[in-house]
Amino acid sequence: MQQQSQGDKRGHVLVCHGPSCSLGHGGILPGNAEQKLVDCSVQTGGCLGMCPVGPNAIVRRTAIEDNLEGRRINKDDSILCGIADVDELVVLAQKSLASEVAPRLLKGSVAPKNLRR
Repeated sequence: MQQQSQGDKRGHVLVCHGPSCSLGHGGILPGNAEQKLVDCSVQTGGCLGMCPVGPNAIVRRTAIEDNLEGRRINKDDSILCGIADVDELVVLAQKSLASEVAPRLLKGSVAPKNLRR
């Protein structure tokens, strides 16, 4: 997938493409999210470290650097977990960016399979 320029975008989305998340979303994320999130850059990256609750992504209001440090979860990022499809990714990212203070966690509709209750 070609990466969008981060330029003067309002938000930046990083979709996990680590082994667990990739299996969980079968390669459908980020799909055409960049066309639906016209004011965001959309990137893919390695594991975000939240495998049991994936597929996962983060939303950040500042540019995501293309290095290991830039792709770690920051304290001001919104964490999106349990993302079912591209449309759910778009809804959760928009919800994050609509808040004055970014919510820390936004859950999609995919229930974690590996967690015990």
